[in-house]
Amino acid sequence: MEDYNNIINTEEIEQVQDESLQEKPIKDETSEEQEDIVSEDGLTSEDQTPIAEDNLNGKKKKKKKRKKIDEYSLENDIRYRGPLSYRGLRILSWFFLIVSQVGVLLALGAKFDAGLAAKVRTLPDILSGAKDIMMPLFLVATFATILNGSRTYKSMLMFYGGGAVALVLLFILLHERYLAVPIAWALQCDKSEAIILIDVILASSSSGFFAFNIFIDLFMVTLLTCFLVYKPKKIFVGKKQIIFRLFIIIPIGYEIASFVLKILAAFGKIVLSPYFFPFLTTKPPMTFVLFVGIAIFIKIRERIYIKRGKTHAEYQAFLRTNANSWHFSRYLAIFMFIAGLIDFIIHMSLTIVILVNAVPAEGADTETINYAATYIAQIMTNIGIGDSYPLLLAAPIMVFFSYTRRHKKSNIDLLIPIIAILIM
Repeated sequence: MEDYNNIINTEEIEQVQDESLQEKPIKDETSEEQEDIVSEDGLTSEDQTPIAEDNLNGKKKKKKKRKKIDEYSLENDIRYRGPLSYRGLRILSWFFLIVSQVGVLLALGAKFDAGLAAKVRTLPDILSGAKDIMMPLFLVATFATILNGSRTYKSMLMFYGGGAVALVLLFILLHERYLAVPIAWALQCDKSEAIILIDVILASSSSGFFAFNIFIDLFMVTLLTCFLVYKPKKIFVGKKQIIFRLFIIIPIGYEIASFVLKILAAFGKIVLSPYFFPFLTTKPPMTFVLFVGIAIFIKIRERIYIKRGKTHAEYQAFLRTNANSWHFSRYLAIFMFIAGLIDFIIHMSLTIVILVNAVPAEGADTETINYAATYIAQIMTNIGIGDSYPLLLAAPIMVFFSYTRRHKKSNIDLLIPIIAILIM
């Protein structure tokens, strides 16, 4: 009986195998048809789901294709959002600016006190460089308020323009009255002689100029972004919008003019009047190039999004996603690092070129060459070339930044600069 049962079981197994072999071609045809099915986003079923046989054969799973920007939405978003908001960046910015002013005071004191100079050594230069970290952070915070819709271009231009005018007036008051009068009383001289002494100190302590009005930089960068990104609703509409875009010549021209004046003053070609000081830009040229790149990045990204069949209203909603915030922060970190590296290379190259042309190859001793190299490198740093190395330090901070973070109480934002200016 057992042999008979085994024979029956063997026949049943062979019958099942034969049936499976007959059904297999039907399944293969179905699978081939499924492989040819293309989804709405242009991916085949093979692209969307890796084949299980790949794992059995030891092959790696196929990587999922990266989502396109139009596939992200508030409902289909990523989880990560940086802990730093625009307010956090502003607090860090003002902190770095205050630290830089300490460096300026130490540098000024070291010029008149050899003992202090021996103690502080290179500390004033290190602290003064903190202002360059302040500028990109503050400008990124400005972009954040635009992207998250908490501030408008009009309000920011009025605020930064008003701040720039206020610092100009404050400088005039300090220059003409609140510094000149006490110095004239202490030195027992006329007020006009005290003003001349102040001008000599300001010019000598900063290689021919003294740039301090941070609001000028903020106003110019905001103005450039407005002309490049903002979409006019009344006057410059339709084909006339190109005229509005061409207005970027104004902030770019202002930046170039300020840079040229600082170069001429630093190399002693002109004597710059102290009344020009509050109108000079404070940030290095590479920092301005950095934020021109950011504005272009935002504009190109908007065009790509709309070309994929989306509307401007959908793009405004896309700006509130964590995905776009992370892409923006990652781009900033990479661009800052590259800009800081390029600025360092330009600084070294120009220093060598000027040194070769300024110092004769024959007859110059080592001490003369070292002195000339140090002097030229210092001038290049004073005018902003090679002064963007803090971008390398600011780049990692961007990874922890998210412009989508907002705050309900906006009054605190007004108190932060007031407190910082009083400290300075």
